[in-house]
Amino acid sequence: MKNVDVVIISWAKDETLKKVTETGLESLFNSDSPEVSFHAYIVESNKEINYDEFNKKYWKHSCTTVYPTDPEFGYHKYLNEGRKKGESEFVVLCNNDLTYEKNWASTIIKVMDQTPVIMSASPWCPQTQGDNSKFKGSVFPGYRVRGELAGWCIFQKRSIYDQIGDLDEQFTHWYCDNDYGMTLQTKGIIHCLVCDSVVNHHDKNLGKTHEVFDSDYQYKTTVLQKEKFDNKWKL
Repeated sequence: MKNVDVVIISWAKDETLKKVTETGLESLFNSDSPEVSFHAYIVESNKEINYDEFNKKYWKHSCTTVYPTDPEFGYHKYLNEGRKKGESEFVVLCNNDLTYEKNWASTIIKVMDQTPVIMSASPWCPQTQGDNSKFKGSVFPGYRVRGELAGWCIFQKRSIYDQIGDLDEQFTHWYCDNDYGMTLQTKGIIHCLVCDSVVNHHDKNLGKTHEVFDSDYQYKTTVLQKEKFDNKWKL
């Protein structure tokens, strides 16, 4: 059995956004082979709800609702908190607005088992990259955001954190994936796009979690993040 911790960031401010997270969980728990067990850690900013019902429905998997200790949102901060709740060999960092195709996780695990130097990977996203039929069987190393690296779904060996430490919590929204890619690149850690693994990112269809933030906070977590990124990496 391969155990996979899936850390999902959610703010179910209303029923529509709650449904986005629930749709993702349903898809996740129905997505892979009997040899894969998912342990979902939902970092949920709305402390009035939980996802305990999924534990009754799916015996092979588990679902834990994690309420952030710090109410001020930070994507990396919340991912760090959720990740530390689990102990599985594999960790996946996810948005809540995803659905997962059959065997997406076992496909990446197979690639990592066959090539142990691969510590990090992203699946193919049809909404961003289109049809993958011309790339069947391909694995592309690289760190390009929305190219090889999909910030909404990053599949890792947990041991990667022995090399990179915690995700940098000064990055709260934009540039989290850029910073992650630069961190791996500077340390010589291989990240790959696994084209046969497919996860759908429905940011324009299932709901837009970022719309729960006011305009000032959005500016702080988007535009100002570039300044931090440029200063950190001397760009």
